[in-house]
Amino acid sequence: MQQSFYREALKTSWQLAWQHKLLWLFGFFAAFLGQMGVLELLTKVWHSAQNLGVYPYWWTLPKVIGLSWLAQPLALDIETWTWLIWLALVLAIMGIFWIFVAVVSQGAVVRAAAQYDAKKTLPSTSTSWQAGIKHFWRLLFINLIKKVLLLLLSGAVGWGAWQAFGGNHFWQIGLFLVLFLLAAGVGLIISFLAVYAANYVVVEEYGLGKALFSAYELFKDHWFVSLEIGLIVLATNVAMIVAVVAGFLIIFLPTLFLWGLTILFANPVFWIFGLVVSGFVFAVFAAWLISMFSIFSISIWTYLFTKMHKNGIKSRLVHHLTWHENK
Repeated sequence: MQQSFYREALKTSWQLAWQHKLLWLFGFFAAFLGQMGVLELLTKVWHSAQNLGVYPYWWTLPKVIGLSWLAQPLALDIETWTWLIWLALVLAIMGIFWIFVAVVSQGAVVRAAAQYDAKKTLPSTSTSWQAGIKHFWRLLFINLIKKVLLLLLSGAVGWGAWQAFGGNHFWQIGLFLVLFLLAAGVGLIISFLAVYAANYVVVEEYGLGKALFSAYELFKDHWFVSLEIGLIVLATNVAMIVAVVAGFLIIFLPTLFLWGLTILFANPVFWIFGLVVSGFVFAVFAAWLISMFSIFSISIWTYLFTKMHKNGIKSRLVHHLTWHENK
């Protein structure tokens, strides 16, 4: 039965994501917190290695901003300053509201996935939402801790990239490789701990400190299983990216015909119409797919978390190796 856990997790998670359409909105907002698993980590570290070769310029950014805004502060009249203050206030309120909805949505999806696994019936949307509100502050702190730590790791990789690309010494390249591998390894552990801590908070009603400690203990007992689950989620994410690309090609394919009409009649209306309609359809498609995958990936982690927490899961690879040795 151990070896069927992964297959059952995929099947159950897909059923919840496909059947419970009221959860799609929660999945969409939860996606803004980053995927549960390794993709966010790999994206941040890779982005740091690729683009933070200009890391030193970050140090001068406050100075540049200060020069542009503080060089002539009195040049702006009172009405302009009032408008800027109101704009900043509105944006801040919108940002706080967006973060609130995203965190609550994440908790709602986790609770819905746990209930669906236990009862095999579609969970109540309102109950899931209330659970997300109830655990908002603990989930917020878990996400903040994760984001800050991953940002520090990304910054370290970026600094290493600057050293490697800006110098001519072999040790600098070695330093970058060490920082990259170290950041990837530590970041994986942080990602797994954040996932398990969030599940302990929502599913088991643990306090923040107990959830973090229990997450560490669970990871320590299932570190290889965690890697296997992370690879499964990563593989499904690659499939989602392929689906997005395929959807883009299919949706925008009719615009080629409209481009031909534009050339034939020398009228750009056809082309503009095609771009607007195709762009809208693709935006809706991408949002739906992201929402579905968010529910799907969170449900996978929640399903397997409950199994690890209650009964324990043996690594499938270790299971096969042990079976061949005994045979």
